[in-house]
Amino acid sequence: MDGEFDDMWQKPWRHVTQAPQIKLPDEHIPLYTGDGIYADVTKPARDYLLSRGFSDQTLLKARIGVCLEGYFRHRIIVPITEANSVRGFVARDYTGYADMKYVYPKGMNRANMLFGENSFSATGSEDPLLVVEGVFDALPYVGNAVACLGKPTVMQVELLKKANRPLAIVLDGDAWEEGYSLSQKLRLNGKRAGYVKLPAGEDPGSVDPCWLLDEAHKCVS
Repeated sequence: MDGEFDDMWQKPWRHVTQAPQIKLPDEHIPLYTGDGIYADVTKPARDYLLSRGFSDQTLLKARIGVCLEGYFRHRIIVPITEANSVRGFVARDYTGYADMKYVYPKGMNRANMLFGENSFSATGSEDPLLVVEGVFDALPYVGNAVACLGKPTVMQVELLKKANRPLAIVLDGDAWEEGYSLSQKLRLNGKRAGYVKLPAGEDPGSVDPCWLLDEAHKCVS
C-alpha cells in the first residue's frame, strides 16, 4: 500500500472550506452551443474530443468549451461546478505539443472539490456513483461519476460522505488497493460503498462503459 495514501487517513479532519468562485477565461468558447459547434476554428478541439469518444451530448452535459487565445490557448476547458457556480476548471491541451498536459486557474484548490459533485443527489436512484481520478475518466459517465482530479484527498473524502447514492471507487488499474482502502473507510462511516478492480494499465476511460457500470452495480450490491 502506498505510504502517502495511508498517511492521509492519520491527519485529523477539521473543516472543508468552500472554494472561491472562479470565472471561466474571457477567451472561453462553448463547444455545445452557438458558433462553437460549427466554426472551423473550433474543429480541431471538437475532433480531439470525438477521437476520445465523447458525444455532443457529453459536451452539453459537461458544458465543455475551448480557448483558442490567451493563457489557456489550445486547451479544452472542462468546468467544475457546485450548485451551478463555477468553482474551477480543468484546461487540457489537445495539440500534443504543450509542456504541461493539464493546467488549472490561479486560486483553484483541487484538494477540496470534486468534478461532478452535482451528481451527488439522484432522487430514488440506486445507481452507483463512480469515483474516479481524472476528469476525462469521468466524462463518459457524466451524471454518474465524480472525479478527484488526482488521488482522493482527506477533504474530498469528507465531501463523498455527503453523497446520497452508493459509491463505487474506480481508481486507475495500478491503484486498486487504494480504491479498496477508500471503500472500506467509507463503509466504516456508514456509506454504501465498494470498489472495482480494473485490469493493469487501464483506467475508467479506457474500458468498456457497459462492463464498468455492471461491475459498479455488483460491487455495491
